[in-house]
Amino acid sequence: HPQNPTSWSPNSTRTNKKIYNQHRATPNPAESVTFPKSAVTFAEIRSWHSETAIHVLRLALAGTFEKFPGLTVIVGHMGEMLPFMLGRADDVLLSRGAKPVSQTIVDNVYITTSGVFHVSPFLNALTAFGADRIMFSVDYPYSAHAPARRFLDSLPLSPADRVKIAHGNADRILKLGVSTKFDAYAQTAT
Repeated sequence: HPQNPTSWSPNSTRTNKKIYNQHRATPNPAESVTFPKSAVTFAEIRSWHSETAIHVLRLALAGTFEKFPGLTVIVGHMGEMLPFMLGRADDVLLSRGAKPVSQTIVDNVYITTSGVFHVSPFLNALTAFGADRIMFSVDYPYSAHAPARRFLDSLPLSPADRVKIAHGNADRILKLGVSTKFDAYAQTAT
């Protein structure tokens, strides 16, 4: 909420690292219209993604990441339009004498690949956020595992970056403590 950007995280403090997974659940009723040639609602195609990106931009512009410096936000669906929007947001802010927002977002946000298994948006996300800020995700049951895995296997990445994206980043930020002993990606990266 613009008037209270921290209302979703009442337990955050300046000393504790908090991780928040930003995923919108209920679409705007005006965008829940089903189009005649499709069973898909407008919300599934656009509004979830753009509204989540706008929400993260609002968090950054409201100073939430400065107020809660340990806060980490995880955003799905290849960054929910953030990789595409960051450059434009900086240009607009700079043209009005304001501080750019992209570095604040990249420093505090991780993105997942969930449900977006196409190279072009991935390369945009990789360019905007870097391999250290992207985590592999499927978006099951809305997306199937097999195409997600084929996508991960086909990405133009170094073995080390593939390990980061496949599980290394998630292991690190979520403190999963997963062993790489039986991990084929980790074996090729060493």
